[in-house]
This record gives sequence, structure tokens and C-alpha cells, in this order.
Amino acid sequence: MDPHRSLGSRRFQWDVLQPRLPPVPPQARLTREQPADFRVEEIPAYPASGSGDHVMVTVEKTGLSTLEVARRLAQHLGVDGREVGFAGRKDVHAVAVQRFTVPRRKHVRLQPGPLSAGITILEVALHKNKLQLGHLHGNRFDILLRVPVVGALERLRERAPQVTRGVVNYFGPQRFGVDGNNVEDGIRVLTGARRGGDPRGLQLLVSAVQSHVFNLVADFRVRRDPDVLPVTGDILVKVPSGAPFHCDAPETDAARVMEGAVAVTGPLPGSRMRLPRDVPLTWESRILADVLPDPTVLTAGRRAPLGDRRAILVRPQGIQVDAVPEGIRVRLSLPPGSFATSVLREWAGILEDGAAGSAASESAG
Repeated sequence: MDPHRSLGSRRFQWDVLQPRLPPVPPQARLTREQPADFRVEEIPAYPASGSGDHVMVTVEKTGLSTLEVARRLAQHLGVDGREVGFAGRKDVHAVAVQRFTVPRRKHVRLQPGPLSAGITILEVALHKNKLQLGHLHGNRFDILLRVPVVGALERLRERAPQVTRGVVNYFGPQRFGVDGNNVEDGIRVLTGARRGGDPRGLQLLVSAVQSHVFNLVADFRVRRDPDVLPVTGDILVKVPSGAPFHCDAPETDAARVMEGAVAVTGPLPGSRMRLPRDVPLTWESRILADVLPDPTVLTAGRRAPLGDRRAILVRPQGIQVDAVPEGIRVRLSLPPGSFATSVLREWAGILEDGAAGSAASESAG
């Protein structure tokens, strides 16, 4: 057993990350010839409250990052960018419907309709609080796959039941930047070698380090056991509430994992992340130490994030596969922060190398 088997470079590499399902050759291409080839819509955690000190703005964005939309909203309203809230970061090369919040005192400047190139306001409503990352139930994806191979439609339909039982919840290449340097840049932020810049941009770089650690732990766990069944000391979460608890009865919890009622988690290291116990703690600590010569910069340093846990396997919901004149259209829903591209990699053998991303690329979280 070698927990460092997949470490290697700090650059994102699909070929070193173990899938859960038997691999297949690419069944089609995710070309994104048109932004509408990849559509994502947030599933909000709750509707706008209708009153309060903030305004929820539903936006359709095309070809822009979430941070750029937030910047343009702030500029239009004449407010500090930190006053604009959002629940998730959406891919640049896509059409995305997502929600932002802005201070109520400025909402008279916002009306449904085009705001600027690539941004259309769909709805404006009063809301009681500022949106924070993670304040959503999930995301619905509508993806066009072009140039399918012979038999691709049937193969995707045959594999769909396996996909719904779980694929590895890897962070995809979008999280690591078009040049693949986000992890290295994030380490420089954590150690103080890189200073200044937009706070949200720096936060995104630090999150790439967390994502890299998670991917390596997930790779190790899937190589050890493709079903990622719990061992004593693991931290499990209830599905869908996300309530965490330690595993003290592996056999009992294993049955619940197979049913999809709970899931084994991996680390997004930070100052307040809940730690596993026993053997899982040893595994995670060794991998973290191999990524960072001084792991405390991620768990206790001045730039350390709060941290979180993330399910190692994700179970897509609402899968649909249809033939269309342009190729194959697939639809599915995922929890917050999960990558549709990671699902496509296991389901259809389709890879993206990150070239479609941006220097601070984003998840569909």
C-alpha cells in the first residue's frame, strides 16, 4: 500500500487519477464550439425572501467568470466588490444561470435585461442576507457532446446506472488554471511569497491547493477500494444534509454507504476542518505532508482557509441521454462544487485538458 502513488507533479493530470468505473475510449467530444454547448443552472438553497437589506440578482452569463460578473456588478452599482455575494463559481466557457446579492441601497440601478456584453439580468428581488459560497442545493447541467462514435448513445445509456451509483468526486482541470500553475501559486500565497491582488482571486488559488490534496486522497482511497467503504475513524456525511460524524461501526456504515445514505469524505484542509481518527488520519496527514513541506501554512498559517470535508464519491441525479442533430445531449444534476467534467471522464471517457479554462478558472460549484 503506497499512499503517495499518484503524487508526482503539482500540475493537474487526469492520467494519474484513478477512476472508479471501468474506463472506455472517448465516446464523443466536449468541444464547446458554442457557449451553449455547456449550460449550467444553480439550484438555489432557497428563493429570494422578498424583503431585507440585500437584493438577489439572477444573472445569465456567457463566456465570463463569476468573479468578472461580480466585478462588473460592483462597478455598475458603485460599491466595493466585497459587497457582492455569490453561492458558487461557474465555468467561464459556458452559459450559466446563477445568483448574486448586492446591497439594497443600490438596487434601483438594476433592472431585468442586458447589463453588459455576456451578462443578462433575469430577475431582481429583495433578500435578507448576502449569499456565501455553498449557499445552494446543487447545479443542473445540460451538455452537448459532439462527434459521437458509433454506438456512443447506447453505451452511455448502458453505463448510466453505474454512474448513478457513484463516480469519483475529483476537482476537474478548471480548478487548476489554464497553465496548471494554480497549486504552485496557491502555495506561494500560503507561505507569503505572493502578496497583494484581489482577495477572492487569492482565495481561489489557495482553494486549488486544497483541491489538489483532496484529489490525491480520493485517488488513494479509490485505488484501495473502488466502493470507498468506511474504516474506523473516517468522517462520514449524511446525504443530502451533509451532517458529519465519525465512523465507529464500519460494517453498519458500509451498508449505508452502498445505499447512498451516507458518504465517506476526504479533506479540504484548513484551520477548522474536522479531522478523521486512527488510520484515515495517518493516510491524510502523510499525503498533506508530501504536498506541503510545512502543512501548517494550510491549517494554521495567516492565510489558512477554514477548511471542509467533501464526499469522495458523488452520485449524479436526473440523468438523461438523448440523440440530437448535433450529437448527444446529456443532462444531470450534481451537489454544490462537483464537476460535470469529472462525471463525463468516467461515464464517457471524455477529457478536458484545461485549455478551455482561465488563469483562475472555476468550478461549477
